[in-house]
Amino acid sequence: DCQEIINKMPSRIHVEYKGVLNPEEIPRTLTQFHFFFLPTTGENFGHAILESLLSGTPVIISNTTPWTNLVDLGVGWDLPLYEPRSFLKVLRDATNMEGKQYLELRKRVMRYREKILDIEPQIEGYNKLFSKE
Repeated sequence: DCQEIINKMPSRIHVEYKGVLNPEEIPRTLTQFHFFFLPTTGENFGHAILESLLSGTPVIISNTTPWTNLVDLGVGWDLPLYEPRSFLKVLRDATNMEGKQYLELRKRVMRYREKILDIEPQIEGYNKLFSKE
């Protein structure tokens, strides 16, 4: 289905199918791209979104996932699907982003990554919740 859509794209739009990735190739591959784009209709968790953030790659996603407030966090955008113009604006802004501005965005994603990976506060919370004291 994707190949059929790609073949019907206007000549001014370049789409290249890259094939299947082995799971161990995903982090390295994500770091090679400027943004992760996933306008999904819904995700229970959004593992691909997490993988992108863990790789330091900013995300442009729909607001139908648990990954919200990304603009406030400075790590990407979560946009409503019923506003396609908002996606167009963000894509335009993202592709016109200056190098220094993009590097700052990527640094914020890396700092956010450290917060995601810091599970100690959650462990402490669970220990308090389930302790007999």
